[in-house]
Amino acid sequence: RELRRITNLMELQLVEITWHDATSNHGWYTLPEVQKDATLLTECKTVGYLVRRDRRHVVVAQGMTKTGKLSELWAIPTPWIAKTTVIRSGTRRAR
Repeated sequence: RELRRITNLMELQLVEITWHDATSNHGWYTLPEVQKDATLLTECKTVGYLVRRDRRHVVVAQGMTKTGKLSELWAIPTPWIAKTTVIRSGTRRAR
């Protein structure tokens, strides 16, 4: 099923997603140093227009062309999300 084209970003909620991303740390660490470090995950914030939300992930877009195509898509796994803040309500619900 094809989704109806979005013609105005005001249709979508503008949200800030706070989420935890995986990291890669370089160097040498003792096992006790790694076991006690609660900061191995990086907290990130992404702001965008809420396009899709389901049990697996959330998708936000950060831009749109004049023809209604969305760009700069972020797909964030739902288990990684700590908080979603609605900045502005839209006139259309995310699918």
